[in-house]
Amino acid sequence: MSQVGLAEGSLEAIGSWIVSQRWFGDKGRSLAGLAVVSAARLGDIELAVIELGFADRTSARYFVPLVTVAQAPANAVIATVSGGVLADAAQIPQGLEAISQAIWTEVAQGGLRGIRTAVAPKGTLTPALPSHLEQSNSSCFLGEAGFAKLFRRLPEGTSPDWEIGRFLAGRGARVPATLGALLLDGVSAEPIVLVQVWERIDGAKDAWEHSQTLLAELLAPGVPAELAVEEPAIGWCRVLGLRTGEMHRALVGTLEELDFAPRPLTDADLEATALVARSLGEQALDLLEQTLNALGPDDAAQAREVLGRRDEILADLGEAPSVDPHAVRIRCHGDYHLGQVLWKDGNALVLDFEGEPARSLVERRKLQSPLKDVAGMLRSLDYAAQAALKNAPGHQETAVAWRDAASQAFLSGYLAAVTGTPLVPCDPVEFQALLDFHLAEKLLYELLYELRNRPDWVGIPLSSLMRLCA
Repeated sequence: MSQVGLAEGSLEAIGSWIVSQRWFGDKGRSLAGLAVVSAARLGDIELAVIELGFADRTSARYFVPLVTVAQAPANAVIATVSGGVLADAAQIPQGLEAISQAIWTEVAQGGLRGIRTAVAPKGTLTPALPSHLEQSNSSCFLGEAGFAKLFRRLPEGTSPDWEIGRFLAGRGARVPATLGALLLDGVSAEPIVLVQVWERIDGAKDAWEHSQTLLAELLAPGVPAELAVEEPAIGWCRVLGLRTGEMHRALVGTLEELDFAPRPLTDADLEATALVARSLGEQALDLLEQTLNALGPDDAAQAREVLGRRDEILADLGEAPSVDPHAVRIRCHGDYHLGQVLWKDGNALVLDFEGEPARSLVERRKLQSPLKDVAGMLRSLDYAAQAALKNAPGHQETAVAWRDAASQAFLSGYLAAVTGTPLVPCDPVEFQALLDFHLAEKLLYELLYELRNRPDWVGIPLSSLMRLCA
């Protein structure tokens, strides 16, 4: 069989399958062409990188591990071929076993490179089983000790998740230890991470699930509203803020660690961020106007009010705040929200340092103010309250009270960890101005994301934009 046999033989079917997947990150774009960029082999498994060309003359690369088997789960089947079906090997145990083995034996062939870190797994790494978690990539469990993520939409260079995971190893941050990765050389100027493996954390909920369980109890009929702002309901957010601050302190490297050495947060840096934010805002508001007639009555009413303040929103977003010259920018999480945190035994572990998937790799790897992450988590707490209201309408006042108290608890925990460091401006006014700037930027990002992916949720960023403009 030729090197590119599996992918080349069913390229059109593979393209159709890719665009139908939840992890497909280019929804709404017209597909104009397909090409196989790489098709390295691991025994019977073909690790294909497929380039999708779009009508706007841009392109994106996706990782699809392929295998031919007699039968496969329905959601793994890509095409019927001679000898059975062509399937997504990320959902077939034998495919996952081959990938796992390549990492632990530190394979070096056909551009593939397996790497193990110095952290030893605490237990076995077999069998390999798909996790079926809903997310923007694919994942699997490796025995009792490992959890692996297969990156689907590939950047042009090395994943921030891998870079940061290796950097944080042994630095005391509460993150699952990075155990290894499978890299692909030769298709980009930098190695591309196809698969990354972390220690497996059992018995944990993600913090989003934790928040929804808690809010369901608080918003139940007959529960006193004042319980929403008392310590049992919000104390965990203070812990989360503390762990967030500790994570940021751990991400401060030395001058010798070039990619992680802190740099001054200058006016020029903030002006450049403001330009990017304004461009994002223009895209979001343009799309809001284009889709206005497809929105429900309540969302459409909010959308008209927001669009009526378009110039005001963009002017505020394009005006960078001034901050203390001693404040620094660092490598950040970049896509920080409740779904990126595991909650176990009253404590938090932070996951997924890949950054916001809609942003370029250059943007995701930039040094930034840590308040970008703080703004992301504050927005997530608002999302948690609004999502809970979908199942308990009529409790708006209680949900808002919880959101505000939880946000203040998070901020108090965060400041307890970082006050006195250059991670945040010393002046409270400058601190709030920088935080508000990043909140506005995040809101426009959310608006664009929801319009493209979850129109039923667009009311959440819209209502928050209205509050910001008030």
